[in-house]
Amino acid sequence: MKVQPHSLIQLCLKRVKAVSDKIRWTVIEMLMDGPKTVGELAKELGVEHSLLSHHLKILRNGGLVESSRAGKSVICKLTDAVAFSDAGWELDLGCCRLEKAASTPLASIFFPPVKN
Repeated sequence: MKVQPHSLIQLCLKRVKAVSDKIRWTVIEMLMDGPKTVGELAKELGVEHSLLSHHLKILRNGGLVESSRAGKSVICKLTDAVAFSDAGWELDLGCCRLEKAASTPLASIFFPPVKN
């Protein structure tokens, strides 16, 4: 089945929106180490569960993160939109792909430290 150009544009827009925030980029980078619970993500990020839930919803809507229940916990993991190799990773935005070498922190590329 061929994907229509309009559908590709919609997918790209959702994924660009999903990665357009520092917290969401950090969540993606954290999940590159493997699945984590919402509680683990919130604790490492230092954010409230409600704020994290908002960001996870956007990542899920963009098709970048999926969640599942395990007892009382919600476990989050990256979808196949993020592909890994020895050289680094590749993020499929639908309209294009972002690539990152394994040795470069994700957040530092898009959100460099602010100099005073």
